[in-house]
Amino acid sequence: MNQPKTRRQFLQGMTALGVTACVKKPAFCTEPALIQDGEFRTVSDCIPTATNIEGPFYVTDAPLRNDFQIWGDDGVAVSISGRVVTGDCSVGLSNGMVEFWHADPNGDYDNTSSEMKYRGVIMLDESGTYQLNTLLPGRYLNGTQYRPHHIHVKVWDVEGVELLTTQLYFEGDEYLTCDPFANTSLVMPFEGSLDTSIVASNIDLIV
Repeated sequence: MNQPKTRRQFLQGMTALGVTACVKKPAFCTEPALIQDGEFRTVSDCIPTATNIEGPFYVTDAPLRNDFQIWGDDGVAVSISGRVVTGDCSVGLSNGMVEFWHADPNGDYDNTSSEMKYRGVIMLDESGTYQLNTLLPGRYLNGTQYRPHHIHVKVWDVEGVELLTTQLYFEGDEYLTCDPFANTSLVMPFEGSLDTSIVASNIDLIV
């Protein structure tokens, strides 16, 4: 099966975009920007997962892997698992793919190295099950505001057709309130804390 393709988007200048690693808290916005569209959606809800922006840091041809803890970086351990389902949510996306990418714990994306850190594609089994082990992505400055912790996601079917582009956010992140891109339905509940470790189960993607 051929690796699915989409347009290649590279970072064309971090200064031009105003993107740097997060080292301090910003001034919070005066008006909340978080999109209110309900709680996180699971198979039991069977409501399609909300789309979200791809962002400027997507790179094609990520390797097959579900472990992003292989580089020895310090950070908060994160485990995310769930199913990718279609139709009436009783059917997994058999032999499809789910792709994840995000910033490292310092808030930097690996856009150029051959290691393609914190990027990977997971092949789905017949039930559409996946598990990702990673480290909590760092926040970074986007213009005048810091983005909350987030993980980018794409879902592809067995033919390489892109079915979903979205982002996953973390419950309890105080930077969510001001973020103009985040939806409440994409905020993952989890066990643990943003300071210790995170286990997010039943993080279903409904396409």
